Amino acid sequence: MSRNGQPHDLFFKAIFSNAEAAATALRRVLPPSLAHHIDWSGMEPVATESVSADLVGSRADLVFRAPLAGRTVWFNLMLEHQSSVPRRMPLRFLRYMLSVWTEADGELAADDPLPLIVPVVLYHGARPWTGPIAFQDMFAVPEHLRDALDPLVPTFRLVLDDLYRAGPLDHGDGMALAIVGLSLLKHAPHDPDLRPVLDRLIPHLGQVARMPQGQIYFSQIARYVLLVGEQSAPEVRDALLRRVPRNMAEVVMTAGEQLIAQGRAEGLAKGRAEGRAEARAETLRAALIKMVRLKFGDVPDGFAARVEQTDPDTLERWSDRIFDAQRFEDLFD
Repeated sequence: MSRNGQPHDLFFKAIFSNAEAAATALRRVLPPSLAHHIDWSGMEPVATESVSADLVGSRADLVFRAPLAGRTVWFNLMLEHQSSVPRRMPLRFLRYMLSVWTEADGELAADDPLPLIVPVVLYHGARPWTGPIAFQDMFAVPEHLRDALDPLVPTFRLVLDDLYRAGPLDHGDGMALAIVGLSLLKHAPHDPDLRPVLDRLIPHLGQVARMPQGQIYFSQIARYVLLVGEQSAPEVRDALLRRVPRNMAEVVMTAGEQLIAQGRAEGLAKGRAEGRAEARAETLRAALIKMVRLKFGDVPDGFAARVEQTDPDTLERWSDRIFDAQRFEDLFD
């Protein structure tokens, strides 16, 4: 099964594009004195494409904004799954912040304050975070000049959620979708056997199944568990089937069959790039049509034919958009 970064990125975005799930993830790491004053019911996602074309090129970036004491506060929620900690993460965030403030400056009145930005990193690497948290920590300021230079250096800190070293995430209050997402991101990259984790998540999986878009979220959960599991796809699929609500069995079976078929196709086509690419494309096509059916009902006339003619990168882009799409047409805008 795949152990590269892409499954983590795609799963993170699929789960935490849900504003309520993102709010749950943020509340657990923000200072209570701040979290108490945020109107979480008014939190909404921000399309990163509308902010800047120069944003960090990570598929996992998620941006939200919410009311705070009469102002708008922006959250940048980023999953960092690299095994090595980036040396200059605060600098990456500063580039994003500047793009937001520059755009806002062109739209606000001259005396209006700029939007606040709270940079949050959700890190699930196996090694402890060793990079800088505060922007000012990236400078070598001579001690005898600190009083003079410190006020001249930009100052902000990242809110770091070191997920792998966090305490248990599957107990207590919290939105079920967020608990499932955080728990799997915490354990899946590191624990070969996910069965104990899934056992603890059974009540939360039941709540996810009852959500309005439960089938779509379950499809992503199943694909992620199957992709990152150390065992063979049939073993992981069967273990998952024994732990999910009965009405989600078909979703798990569909995801398992797609990945098993993909594995067979890749094995048969090993060494032949065209064969692997086609197997990947076929898997993407089947998954996309399944997700469209789950969310919008019947597949519109001509959609299946259009999917057959579409390249894999575009199919992935359409699949990413399905979580935010309100209409079928939104997939292609």
